[in-house]
Amino acid sequence: MKNIWKKIVVFLLCGAMLFAAACKENEQTGDGTQENEVTFDIWSKSAAVNVQKDVVYGEDFKGDMEYGVSGGRGEYEAAQLILTAGSDRAISSYTLETADLKNGENVIGKEYIDVYNEKYIEVISTPAQYSTGLGWYADALLPFDTAVSYGENKVAAGENQGIYIEVFIPRDAAAGVYTGKFTLTVDGEKYDVPASVTVYDFEVSRESHLQTDWIVNLMGFGELDNTPEMQRKYFEAVAGFRASTHSMTMGTTDPDEWMETVRIYTNPNLKDEDGNPLIGEKEFYLGQINLPSGFAASRAPAGGINYTIFDNYISRLVRASVEDQYDYLAKTGCYMGFIDEPHWNNTWDKVNSVSADFEARKEYWVNVLADADTETIAAKAGLSEEETAAFAAAFSDCSSEFLAALTESMSLVGNYITSTVDSRLDPDVSRQFCIGTGSLDSARDEEALADWTDRKISGNWWYAAGESLFGNRLDSSRLEQRLSQWFTNDVGAKGYLIWEVAQYQQITYNAAAGANSYEPCDAYSLARRISNAAGDGYIFYPGKPYGIEGPVSSIRAHQYRESHEEYEYFYLLEELYSAAGYSADAVLSKIFKTLYNNNRVTEDESLFFAQREQVINLILLAQKGVFVTDYTEWNAQAKMEVVSAGEE
Repeated sequence: MKNIWKKIVVFLLCGAMLFAAACKENEQTGDGTQENEVTFDIWSKSAAVNVQKDVVYGEDFKGDMEYGVSGGRGEYEAAQLILTAGSDRAISSYTLETADLKNGENVIGKEYIDVYNEKYIEVISTPAQYSTGLGWYADALLPFDTAVSYGENKVAAGENQGIYIEVFIPRDAAAGVYTGKFTLTVDGEKYDVPASVTVYDFEVSRESHLQTDWIVNLMGFGELDNTPEMQRKYFEAVAGFRASTHSMTMGTTDPDEWMETVRIYTNPNLKDEDGNPLIGEKEFYLGQINLPSGFAASRAPAGGINYTIFDNYISRLVRASVEDQYDYLAKTGCYMGFIDEPHWNNTWDKVNSVSADFEARKEYWVNVLADADTETIAAKAGLSEEETAAFAAAFSDCSSEFLAALTESMSLVGNYITSTVDSRLDPDVSRQFCIGTGSLDSARDEEALADWTDRKISGNWWYAAGESLFGNRLDSSRLEQRLSQWFTNDVGAKGYLIWEVAQYQQITYNAAAGANSYEPCDAYSLARRISNAAGDGYIFYPGKPYGIEGPVSSIRAHQYRESHEEYEYFYLLEELYSAAGYSADAVLSKIFKTLYNNNRVTEDESLFFAQREQVINLILLAQKGVFVTDYTEWNAQAKMEVVSAGEE
């Protein structure tokens, strides 16, 4: 008997997670006579599909009255239950009660299931070329109990109303299909809603490997509250979507307090005295530490960075890295808004000057680490004499390999410039980019990026604004948000930026002043708050109007989180393939290219879920030692080349 590698060719049929259409019109007694006329429909739809309030949908669009999702352990999965009121009769009230879901003796408790009432916002105009149309879009997700207490659990005659149901699959859940029944009560009548969750035998990493920057600067307009407590609420809310806030904004300007929160939210090795993680079961370790920064206008030739701010935070990251034996610098980078979009602002000299200063200060810290200058680190971190001695001892206990890796991480701390490569930039200092999606998916742009600098970098990012691909538009297919991190993996980017997630005001350009003006608005009624697109600039809503301390999330935010989770699918798949000496790039590339191209994203939910199932199948096969190395053709039936580990 000996181990060998076997090569075989197989055919895999594309599967699809589809919701069969059904429309309930009446209930009948056993003898076929009508007992109670039902003047509404109850049906389902994937959470990845828009269901507008004012659109009449055909039966082929509607799914059965059921809740059905699937996923790996440790991820959120959602679907929509839709109520459609009769054309001549409104629904005065409805409620939904969830229940435990069971698979033999295994249980997913109802405490893992969240229910939201979908709140609609009207898109009355759009400049987007690929708009899915004007009308009322479901977006804000009110906790269901809140919607009931505010009397919003009702449906006007002829309209649709969505209930968003989301399960968090416990990390200790056994693989299998969990079933049960939810109870929907409509105007006093109760209806059983079949519910199922398919748990696949793999775990979505609790540690996020996607780099992110969700900027939260403008929430004060809607919350009427910009206190440290409210800022902390927004930080925690964003972290709950596997994303980092800009400068890790968390309601404190104290760098030591900042560092303590960074440690808790980014280091999976930290445990309490009982050996438990420092964050909750449904929380995640973030993949990005966004460094606070400041502009120093006096630094020649056209400005630089504030060294005091830079040193305050870098010194604490170095100290924590040494004491925790965890490389926080490997997760660190920053986007500096004061050198934003030079192609629009004509600030090329400023970008080069600031970038050169940023690189110079990085080099200063590289030398501090290389020289083992613990006194300088301690002084910058404000350590006491006793703390300095303890830090020096901890530093001396570090292995040379760890210190070398930490030093290299310092040299790779990213400055993400929101621009494409451009001859007006200096490639020796302006090294890393956050590129608009329109300039990141063509061979010409990718080649220019690859040839830009011969200096090692930690990776580039992307961003979308206005009607750009994978943006925040309300009137886009939700698959734009859902496929956003498929795109990230596909183009080899490391992360992405959202320029604002809580824009609770209307922004208009004042030509006379040469600047934007900001006017408070009703964030639940004004969809287009900037000229570029409806939905751009916000994926949260203020909680204050509903007595909620913190933001109200949106369907778009939830779809981004599901996309973040699917990014972890690819990360896991690549780890499995790499460990066996293979690459998943060829097969994933073929899958990606069926879902989007340079200017369009598929609106075919069946295709998306079929390809998602294919990726899950690839993970399950790889865990068993079976590796798909390429498609040899692509059509309704996928012919793949498969390599498996076996014995003869």
